[in-house]
Amino acid sequence: MQTCFSTEEIHPRERLTYMRDVACKTYVELECLTQRGPNFRSKICTGQISDLGLSEVITDKCEVIRTKENIKGSSANEILLSIQLNGTSTLVQDNREARLTPGHFAIYDTQRCYHLQVGENTKQLVIKIPRQLLEAKLGNLSLFTSQTMSFKNPLSKLALGYMSTLPSICDNLEEEKAKTISQQTVEIISHSFSHECQHNGTPILQSRFTTLMRLKSVIETHLNNHDFKPSNAAALVGISIRYANDLLSSENTSLEKYIYSRRLERCRINLINPDLKSLSISEIAHSNGFLSASHFSRRFKETHKMTPLDYRKAKI
Repeated sequence: MQTCFSTEEIHPRERLTYMRDVACKTYVELECLTQRGPNFRSKICTGQISDLGLSEVITDKCEVIRTKENIKGSSANEILLSIQLNGTSTLVQDNREARLTPGHFAIYDTQRCYHLQVGENTKQLVIKIPRQLLEAKLGNLSLFTSQTMSFKNPLSKLALGYMSTLPSICDNLEEEKAKTISQQTVEIISHSFSHECQHNGTPILQSRFTTLMRLKSVIETHLNNHDFKPSNAAALVGISIRYANDLLSSENTSLEKYIYSRRLERCRINLINPDLKSLSISEIAHSNGFLSASHFSRRFKETHKMTPLDYRKAKI
């Protein structure tokens, strides 16, 4: 990775502010605290592989915090995956704590608050993943955030080895090869999390996982079709509605509820996207599979406790 930002040539008084600004541009708006004062040192090197952002972070002891104020008005829609290469870190999100030592990794959601305590002489590889890519594979990502993934587990070890090679190949990749590697990376990450993480105390078996991923992928590509129903989704995957519901029961949902939740989430993201502020509520609802704007508004208010219009005004 050829683009690097370091505190080495920065005046000691400005080092923390400088690296906070770099981190905000590289990831999302956040706060950075340290007790090292002017002695604080940090370095971030960045790269890109198609949809994936890569960065290697070397830093002294500090705290990284994503607050409600940082999130307010933000259009960030990525998932961050941190691989601990040296030192220790502790990630807190969704009432879970992931302690990371070398060989461990975890994901965290930029749309919700998180707290990352970084130890001395820490080095991490951070992968920035578009939410929709990982969500299409895993569904409800809050089930997986701040879960410690270890090299001691076979699929996690495989994923760790694969991801660790990405910085060395990211420069000068042809577009088609970069896209393929990006897709493979998301695939292996999703396999690792689905296999190792527990859903209500029961891991998803690999054969079921493959079918579940196909089902979610089909749903994701047909959400804008108003006529797309649970029976269509099951038929396209070649399974019964009953089996589809059984697969989704591990996430405490059903086929019909899942389709509605994905449509609502797509609408929610569109509502807070500054690039789409010229679209009306009805247009956003219609483009994501809702025939009736009033029906969409009712379902949205049930989920988010405010109307789509009020939600948009609060976030943009």
